[in-house]
Amino acid sequence: YRPGRIPVVFVHGTASVPGRWADMVNDLIVDPKIRDRLEFWFFTYDTGNPILYSASLFRDILQKTIRQLDEKYHDPALQQMVIIGHSQGGLLTKLAAIDSGTTFWDFFSSKPLEEMDVSPETRELFQKAMFVKPLPFVKRLIFISTPQHGSYVAGSWAAQQISKFVKLPGQLVSGFANLVAQNFDALKLNLKGGRFGSV
Repeated sequence: YRPGRIPVVFVHGTASVPGRWADMVNDLIVDPKIRDRLEFWFFTYDTGNPILYSASLFRDILQKTIRQLDEKYHDPALQQMVIIGHSQGGLLTKLAAIDSGTTFWDFFSSKPLEEMDVSPETRELFQKAMFVKPLPFVKRLIFISTPQHGSYVAGSWAAQQISKFVKLPGQLVSGFANLVAQNFDALKLNLKGGRFGSV
């Protein structure tokens, strides 16, 4: 962290790593106007996880990082964050700047989350993932090849086969099991043969 520089956060796409940004960053830092005003941060995540879950982790880490740095430095540059997302990373990027209201939850369940019979941990998990609020310190988003309306590749045979190998985090699996076991009648999803990864 370098005080006074605006953070630019790079979010990679499916089956990728932060190293994919190396060429772009190398091109950017040779310009002194960019190098002296911006600093580059990178977010990595398991791209097989559901997008809402990964976006929840992304928002959490951004909030925690900004809170910790702001407490120490009181740096106005931290409030001017730019996020650049490639492909699936663009979907996580978008979820740092929208207010979803109850849209995601309403697609998932016919009952409000408050009325679901779940553990406090499960309620918190779904609250954070499905009720998205914009992060006030994010001022600009840049999307690179982001499938804003879905991707035909996700429905392909190859993508479906690869998605079979995705192992979801234990917290997500146990939370979903808790939700289904106690509230099956309220869920709108067809659970037959369904997978809940990013594809």
